[in-house]
Amino acid sequence: EADCAGWLRCASRGAVSHMERLRNDLEKLRLELRHERDKERTDTRYEIERTQAASRLDLNLFQGRMREEHAKTHERTTEAFARIDRDASAIRSKIEQEKGDLLRYSVGTMAALTGLGLTALRLLM
Repeated sequence: EADCAGWLRCASRGAVSHMERLRNDLEKLRLELRHERDKERTDTRYEIERTQAASRLDLNLFQGRMREEHAKTHERTTEAFARIDRDASAIRSKIEQEKGDLLRYSVGTMAALTGLGLTALRLLM
C-alpha cells in the first residue's frame, strides 16, 4: 500500500507537472497566435494603405493626363476659332472690295451707255 501511495503521489505529481507544462505550452501558443494575428493585421493594413496610395497615384496621374489633354483641346479649339475669324474677316473684306468694284464698273458702264445714247440722239437729230 505504501508503494502504491508513493507511486500515486509520484504519478499525481507527474500529472500535475504535465498539466502545468501543457498550460504553459498552451499559453505560449496563445501568445504566439496573438502575435501572428497582430502581425497579419499590421501586414494587411500595410497592404491596404499601399494599394490605396497606388490607387491615389494612378488617379492623380490620370487627372493630370486629362488636364493636359483638356488644355491641348482648348488650345486647338482656340486656334480653330481664330482661324475661322480670320477667314470670315478676309471674306468680308473680299466682298466689300468686290462690291466696290461692281459699283465702279456699273457707274462706268452707265456713263458709257449714257454717252452712247446721247451720241446716238445727237446723230439722229
